[in-house]
Amino acid sequence: MKLLRAIHSLNPAGGGPVEGIRQMTPILARRGVETTVLCQDDPGAPWLADFPATVHALGEGEGYGASRRLVRWLDEYVRTFDCACVHGVWKFHGYAVRRTARRHGVPYLLYPHGMLDPWFNRRYPLKRIKKQIYWWWMEYWNFRYAARVCFTSQEEMRLAAQSFVPYRATGTVIPYGTVSPEIDLDAAASAFRRDFDLADSERILLYLGRFHEKKGIDMLIQAWKRLQKGVNGAAAGRLILAGPRGDPAYEARLRRAAGADWSEESDQGKSIWRIRALNGPSKWGALRAARFLVLPSHQENFGMVVAEALAAGTPVLLTRQVNIWREVVEAGAGWAEEDTEDGVLSLLQRAMLVPDDESTAMRNRARACFAEHFDLDRGAERFVEVLRGCGMRHRA
Repeated sequence: MKLLRAIHSLNPAGGGPVEGIRQMTPILARRGVETTVLCQDDPGAPWLADFPATVHALGEGEGYGASRRLVRWLDEYVRTFDCACVHGVWKFHGYAVRRTARRHGVPYLLYPHGMLDPWFNRRYPLKRIKKQIYWWWMEYWNFRYAARVCFTSQEEMRLAAQSFVPYRATGTVIPYGTVSPEIDLDAAASAFRRDFDLADSERILLYLGRFHEKKGIDMLIQAWKRLQKGVNGAAAGRLILAGPRGDPAYEARLRRAAGADWSEESDQGKSIWRIRALNGPSKWGALRAARFLVLPSHQENFGMVVAEALAAGTPVLLTRQVNIWREVVEAGAGWAEEDTEDGVLSLLQRAMLVPDDESTAMRNRARACFAEHFDLDRGAERFVEVLRGCGMRHRA
């Protein structure tokens, strides 16, 4: 079976969608699905070098990404695939795939990746007007004619129907997640503590991800400072913020909010550490070493880092705007509150005061939650079922 995935960019800074394709490709290959990725990155982009699928990078990806080259490529090759899959909305490649796939009788799937969450409309009301116009003109038809619109949770599917009118789509939920790390997690955690000169007894809360205003990091910092002042007698600890460099103005705002508590050099005298992006064993070591992962987002379609934390056996602190919070809370693998400073403070207090025996039990439940809900092997099985149900044809 031959699958074409179309995405605007494979730059890993794009977060979960790119990592999901990367991890899913070899799992699908074991199930007989051959993946080709079509993107509009520059062909020499460094992140394409080790991608585990055949990649056709056509360039012309600036801004909206309108590209005659993309349309010509699809017109020539889309019929050689059994199914196409569009990742993301509001970009030209969605229209191009819909137009050419329908012309050649090839079914296509569409992944919105949380881009229809109503939070964006509330946060950016002027952009909402522009998007509604584009919805009438283009995106509505992309959704309507998709064989399936794929969501990563029931909550995402429910919210997507509330953002733009009219809305018509054949939706389905395909579990998302990650693969269990094939390393010694405890050894990786010890290495992480050594690298940053952290004592084994030090209680770490970890934020790991992009530095974007929707992630609520400014709110997390304010709640952490209140915690450190002894609100309700909470125990002290270390808040580590790890991720790639974001918007300089936003990072400056975070530094101002943290004040004297902020450190960019892992200063032992500071309680808030801003460290580099972590990958590979160092990422898994940080996740394993943390007492809790915290993700205080105002909007989160899925939260790949949540699945990674659970795979490492680390419980999580979430806002109820992270769409998978129900699965986590019901499994006893973490807690969730509203996306307010008081809500985040409540999470931090519980995390720092939880007894060691309960912390151990939550770590065990975290692994069980991962195995039940977020193991990517399960998601791959469901994805193949959907592909077959959409009329995917077997070819010699």
